[in-house]
Amino acid sequence: MDQFLQNEQMETQNISQAMQFFLQHSYKDVFRRKFHFLLAFCSVFLVVVSTLVINQIISKGSIIFLKIAEGNHGEIDAVITPSADIVAESLDGIKYDMPALMNYTAVHQYYEENDPYRLDRLLLSPRKVFTGLKVLRESRSGMYNETSLLQAEKWRSTFTKKNNLPMRSDTYHVGFDLNLDDNTLVVFKTQREQEIQLGREYNYDPMGIGECKVVKDDESAAGGAKEGQIIFMKQGPFNLMPFVDQYENENLKKHAGRKKPILKGKKDIDQKMLIKRE
Repeated sequence: MDQFLQNEQMETQNISQAMQFFLQHSYKDVFRRKFHFLLAFCSVFLVVVSTLVINQIISKGSIIFLKIAEGNHGEIDAVITPSADIVAESLDGIKYDMPALMNYTAVHQYYEENDPYRLDRLLLSPRKVFTGLKVLRESRSGMYNETSLLQAEKWRSTFTKKNNLPMRSDTYHVGFDLNLDDNTLVVFKTQREQEIQLGREYNYDPMGIGECKVVKDDESAAGGAKEGQIIFMKQGPFNLMPFVDQYENENLKKHAGRKKPILKGKKDIDQKMLIKRE
């Protein structure tokens, strides 16, 4: 060893000369043992890359699983619905289950009166989803002859001046065919969801009265209606009376009728007047 250091003059060399010496011998050794060098290089490379990948997965794992979950339900934490389901029925006579709707106004009022601090932290926003809807565009609704522009303009002249929308009475004269495709209507408060930053890439601006956004990019979507046209929607009946009866019975037995009835003022009118009003 001493003879080697003396022959190579290692003790008298500076850092740059020593570095040059080791690089020169390493370069020669690589060409003498190419297979060993490639095997060692690949082993070290795989160890380093694997360590980096595992470290990134651990640090970004929560975000990765969050994005996977959001692929199915959107950029939300949870959907809160009552435990009960409503047995709904499409216009075709097909029965299906849909979640009962929660009264967001009642929830907001309860926490505002009892726990406003928690209300601010909940970041709630209402969403209503209606499935099994039939959609019909104005030209197929029977309001006017589809081929007559004069009749179309005459019908549009009857629109309300405030919102430029058809009269409510027009909706009662629309005929929906049973062979129409089923659609889904999602109703939510865009302004509220923007306030609580519900989506990181939220791009829905608040819409005016009578406006809707068709998310399906298809000519048959929304009954084939074009932008600016009127569409009519109709949902099959669903029975809410079992829940009303259950509430009224519990109100009578547990609270002696002190809680507000669901159908306000119905106790003071007869059945005939109640049906007429509702």
